[in-house]
Amino acid sequence: MDYEVSISIKAIEFIVFTLKKEGTRLLFEFQRLGSDPHREPDFSDKGEEGELNGILVDEYAILYYVDHAAKRINVVDVTYADQI
Repeated sequence: MDYEVSISIKAIEFIVFTLKKEGTRLLFEFQRLGSDPHREPDFSDKGEEGELNGILVDEYAILYYVDHAAKRINVVDVTYADQI
């Protein structure tokens, strides 16, 4: 059962304006998260909304929360991995 993936404006702006070609790879990773919401993150930390997870994709980091009740992945940020 696939989860809906919700992406913040901040994350979309990063993809559209900064990455261009690499954005396709990140969008693919968003789809993978929706298909496998129990995927083991590369790192995690407690955040305001619960457990903030992160996966590394090449030199980028995708930061997200999983809302199992709503079956939603909430991507809150995409940034360069060396900036986290």
